[in-house]
Amino acid sequence: MFRSSFAHFRSRFAALLLIACAGCQHVPLAPIDAAANRDRIAARSLRATAVDDALARHSLPVTQGAWSLDQLTLAAWTLRTDVGVARAEVGAARAKTGVESQRPNPTVQMTN
Repeated sequence: MFRSSFAHFRSRFAALLLIACAGCQHVPLAPIDAAANRDRIAARSLRATAVDDALARHSLPVTQGAWSLDQLTLAAWTLRTDVGVARAEVGAARAKTGVESQRPNPTVQMTN
């Protein structure tokens, strides 16, 4: 009896695993370009124009000397790449919602 319940559990687990793997997204392999990666990381700096723009948007002074905690926090959020990806995904989702909520163009059909 124990063997049959274990076999039943194993088959259910295999089915759940198969369903979970079927929902995974395939990402094609791409070689990592070390030079481009190095340049992209080196470009992330507190002197970046994106940081200056973010500080100006939030009415924080752009300083060349000591940074306050608010300035450093905003700079960290600006330079994080995963936050940029999330912003792009939110923008795409909002655009998709806007397109889906529009009414379709009216069409006229004539039959003889």
